[in-house]
Amino acid sequence: MLQSALKNCTKAPLAMGKACVEALDLGISEIPRTSRWLSSDLVEAGVLLESAAEAARLNVEINLKSIEDKAFVEKTRKQLSVISTRFKRCALRKF
Repeated sequence: MLQSALKNCTKAPLAMGKACVEALDLGISEIPRTSRWLSSDLVEAGVLLESAAEAARLNVEINLKSIEDKAFVEKTRKQLSVISTRFKRCALRKF
């Protein structure tokens, strides 16, 4: 029962991390239409999204430490890696 609860506790923050990536992609799509006077706002949005995704990652990682199902832990860590990698390659860093 505890293991099931711990797994469930990873769902919301993992979904939040994925939502941050989707929002980041929307921000990146706005780069060509963003004036130079508003470019800092776009970059700031990227920074805030990255911070939110990192907070979600930490939340998930804390729960993963107590989960005994190694396959679940590995699968979830791969999902976290995809999210983290997406932010590391973010075009907003080069704006």
